[in-house]
Amino acid sequence: MADTDKLREVYFGRYAGQQRPAPTSISEAASRLTETISEPMRALMDAGAGFLRGSTAGTFGAPADILNLLRVKQLGGSDIPYGYEYFNRVLPSAGPSQEAKVMGTLGQFAPLPSRVASAPLKAVAAIPGAIKHGATEFAKASALGAPHVMRPRGSQTIDTGLREELSRFYRRQNPEATLAELETRLASEPTSPEATRTFENAINELKKEVAIKNWVQGPLAKYIKRDMGTPEDPVRLLAEEGITHTQFPPAFAQTSGFQGKLRDEAGFPMWGMGVSPEARRYENVADYAVGEPYIIGHPETAEAFELGALASKYHGEGSHGSQMPDWMAKLPEGTKVYAPGTTNMGFDHIVDVLREDLAAGRIRPEQVSKISMEQAVRRTHQYDQELAAKMDAEKAAFRAGLPVHKEYKTGYKWVELNKPGAFAAESDAMGHSVRGYEPPKGHPDWVEASGTSGSESYGHGGWEAIKSGRAKVYSLIDDKGRPHATVEVLQPGVPTKYDYDMLEELVGINTPLEDRMYREVGSEAKIQDYYKWLSENAEGPVKHYALGFVKKMSDGPAKITQIKGKQNTRPVEDYQPYIADFIRRGEWHPEIGDIGHTDLVNVGGKYLRQSEYDELAKQHGVDKDPEAFSRSLGFRAGVEGVDPMSDAIRNFIPPEFAEGGSVDSLRTIYFGR
Repeated sequence: MADTDKLREVYFGRYAGQQRPAPTSISEAASRLTETISEPMRALMDAGAGFLRGSTAGTFGAPADILNLLRVKQLGGSDIPYGYEYFNRVLPSAGPSQEAKVMGTLGQFAPLPSRVASAPLKAVAAIPGAIKHGATEFAKASALGAPHVMRPRGSQTIDTGLREELSRFYRRQNPEATLAELETRLASEPTSPEATRTFENAINELKKEVAIKNWVQGPLAKYIKRDMGTPEDPVRLLAEEGITHTQFPPAFAQTSGFQGKLRDEAGFPMWGMGVSPEARRYENVADYAVGEPYIIGHPETAEAFELGALASKYHGEGSHGSQMPDWMAKLPEGTKVYAPGTTNMGFDHIVDVLREDLAAGRIRPEQVSKISMEQAVRRTHQYDQELAAKMDAEKAAFRAGLPVHKEYKTGYKWVELNKPGAFAAESDAMGHSVRGYEPPKGHPDWVEASGTSGSESYGHGGWEAIKSGRAKVYSLIDDKGRPHATVEVLQPGVPTKYDYDMLEELVGINTPLEDRMYREVGSEAKIQDYYKWLSENAEGPVKHYALGFVKKMSDGPAKITQIKGKQNTRPVEDYQPYIADFIRRGEWHPEIGDIGHTDLVNVGGKYLRQSEYDELAKQHGVDKDPEAFSRSLGFRAGVEGVDPMSDAIRNFIPPEFAEGGSVDSLRTIYFGR
C-alpha cells in the first residue's frame, strides 16, 4: 500500500471508531489488572507526597503570592512574606525522585479542598486594588478546590480562557483577512509573473494556516468542550490500545484517594474508567484540565464570580472570565458548568503534525476540517512511531561496525565508540553529554551527524583524545543496537589536559628555565619531552612533579573515569551484571569513577557485589559494612591468617560470566534463582 494511502486510512479510513474490546476471559481481565498495578510503588508514594506538599504550599502561599505577583511594591510597599516559597522551604521534603518533583509542581496548581483553603483566600478579596486578571483566575480555582471529577458527555461548559489557550496553536490570529486581501489584489491588480508566483505562494501558505485555525476552533474545540474527560472520551479509548499523541510520566497513572472520592461523588468509578497505564495517565491529566465544575447556586460559585466582578472593576471590563454570563445565571440550581482547558494535554503536538502533513502535501487544506480528533490522534501516534523508527535506524547505523569489546549470548555487547556521529547518537539515546567527543564543526573529521557540541576541551581532550587513544568510550548495547550504559576510560601513557595546564604553571614561575627548556628541546616537542627535560634539569617541586609525570607515562593501568546510565543516572538493575563484568574482567586503576553507579563495593581494593560481600559476612559472622571492614587491621596489614573474612575476600573469585554464557546462567549468577 502506498504511503499516501496509509495516511489517508489513518486520517479518514477504516480505523476510525475502533475501540479496544472488553476482556473476554478471566485470564485476560487479570492480565489487564496486572498492567494497572505494575507501576512502581515508590513512584506512587513519591508522587503523592510531592503533590500534597506542592498543594499545601500553593494554597497557603496563594494570597501573598498573588499580591507580590501583582507588584504591590510598585505602590510603595515591599514584598509580602509567607508566600509559596516560604511554605516550600519549611515543609518537609517529599523525596528527590522525578515523580515527587513533577507532582510537587502540579500540586501547586491544585489547591487543597475549599474548606481548608477558604480562610487564606478570603484575604485576597480584602485588598480590591490589587486584584487583577491573573489573581482572579487563581482565586477562582482555589475557592472551588482541586479539580479531579470526570464529567458526563455534553455537559455545560464556559469559556474562561479556552479561546485564548487555543489561539496559541495557530501562528496568525486573523489569517482569513490577510488571505482575502491577497486574493483580491491578485485578481484586481496587474502583476509580473514573478510577483504572481509570490502572491500564489503566500496565498497557499495562508490557506494552510486558515485550515489549521479552523481545525483548532472546530474539531479540537468540540472535543475539549464535549468529550474530554467523559466516559466516552475517544482519546482515552485510543490510549487503551496504546495509541497516544504524547507521553505522560508513569506516576500519572496513579489515582489519589481524594481524586477517587470526588469521582465517586460525581457518580463515576472511583479509580476512573481507564484500564491500561496509558489510558489512566491520560484520564488523570484530562480530569485536571477539565477541572471541578461551577455549581449553580453554590456559595463558592458566587464567591468565585464576585472576585471576577471585582477584577472587572479594577482591571477593566472584558477581563478574562471576569463575570458570570447571563445564560449561566439562568440555569437551574445545581447545574454543573465546566471550564475545560488544554494545560499539559499535548495538543500542540497534534497541531504540529497536521501542519507538517500540510506542508509536505500529504493532505490538502480543504481536507483538514474533516479530520476528527480521533483520526488526528491516530495520525500523530503513527507519525511518532515512524520518527522513532527512523531515529533508531539512524543511530544503529552509527553503531554498525564499531569495535566489539565483549559480546554475550544474551545479545548484549560492549562496543567502543570511535567514529564521528557515534557519540552524538549515544548522547541522543542516553540523554547525557558524551556528544562532546564529536569532532568540532570545521574539523576535517566532522560529519553532519556530529552536530555542534564537539569540543577539544571536553572530557579528556575531545575528539583528538579519542583519535590518539588517550580516551576511550564504551557503550553497552542490546541486540537491537540500543545503548543502556556508557563508560569513559582514560588510557595510561598519555597526558591529560590537567598535565598541559600544570606544565604551563610549572615553567611559568621560572622564565629562565622556560627559555632554556624551549631552546634545548624545541618549541614543537611533545609534552612528554618537556616533562622528561624538566625531570632531568629542574629542581625542587618542578622536578618532583615532572618525575611523577614521567613515571605515570611509563606504567599504570587505564582508569575508568565515568559510568553513566540514562540522564547521567545510575544504570538500572538489569544492566548491572554487565557493568560488573566489564570492571572485574579488566585491568583497571583501583580508583574507579562513578563506582556509586554500580552495585560493586570496594573492600580492601577488591570489588565485590554487595550481595557477594553480604554472603561472605554472614558466613564469617562479620557485622561491619564494606567500608568499615576495609579499614580493619587485617586488610591494612595485608597479612594472611589474621581473620577468615579477610582471607575469604582476598581469595574470592568472581563467578564466571564468560562470552557465550546463557541468559539463564547469567541471571542465576547475578540475581539468584
